[in-house]
Amino acid sequence: MIPLFPVFKNLEMSDRQAVEKITSGFPPYAEYQFTTMCCWEIHQPFQLSTINGNLFLKQTNCLTGEYFFSLIGKNNLTATVRQVLDFLSVNKLPAVLKCLPEEMLEHLELSQFNITEDRDNFDYIYPVAGFHEARGSSYKVFRHKCAAFKTNYPDIITRSFDLTLPQNSSQILTLYDTWASAKAAGNKDFESTGEHNALKKLLSMARNLDSVGAFGLFDRQTMIAFSIFEINDAKFITGLFCKANTNYKGVYQYLMKELVALSHSHGTEYLNWEADLGLESLRKSKMELHPAFFLKKYILEPL
Repeated sequence: MIPLFPVFKNLEMSDRQAVEKITSGFPPYAEYQFTTMCCWEIHQPFQLSTINGNLFLKQTNCLTGEYFFSLIGKNNLTATVRQVLDFLSVNKLPAVLKCLPEEMLEHLELSQFNITEDRDNFDYIYPVAGFHEARGSSYKVFRHKCAAFKTNYPDIITRSFDLTLPQNSSQILTLYDTWASAKAAGNKDFESTGEHNALKKLLSMARNLDSVGAFGLFDRQTMIAFSIFEINDAKFITGLFCKANTNYKGVYQYLMKELVALSHSHGTEYLNWEADLGLESLRKSKMELHPAFFLKKYILEPL
């Protein structure tokens, strides 16, 4: 049971139902998806509290490990936010709330706070039907790279697999290391420890995550790419982790094509490809895929 504010508890698997009772009233924002919260709890424990039926969270930045506070819910929000900001101020903590979902703004008296877009944390949302059909000039490069991949590597097969089996986990982590080594060779400042730990944590929890699935691209018996995803509901699917051996040209586009095909077969409308975290190269690659819209998040501070 999640305690009432100002008492907090560390995040546990048993909190899923209580968390999703609140977050289910929103689209699947990355920071509030229970699976994402669990696997990215890699620096310090995430902590939870409830206030006026809303969820108040102490999370860590996945890049820096620094704590930040966030809030999700729609109940008595203006009074709730004031109470939370007073608590932060009294305890000499930064009086800032981050990653507030856009839907919350209509329940706030906006004139009482300083609210700005948190662009680095916008979730990128892509239309499954659009990608599946891949028509028009927007998808020209995507079509070309997928077709070239299939021509150049005709023996590559796509196969779903069970994340709970040790041999599959081993192949995933080996491929991750291959990807990380290639990235580090071209960028001396590259750091992959955080994501590596998050991936390992997800694999360790796989038996408890019935909404999570995975598939890979295989060259004979060797995995050359993988995608781990979560089916959120009838409308959304979220890409959690995807990595590939980039010696295979066009592999990421083909991996996306296969994820879209899987999503389409489930009748899913949208793919959430999560945020770019302010990383220029990641933003460029995500924008080149032409998102349909963003799940926008905001930063709130006192006036």
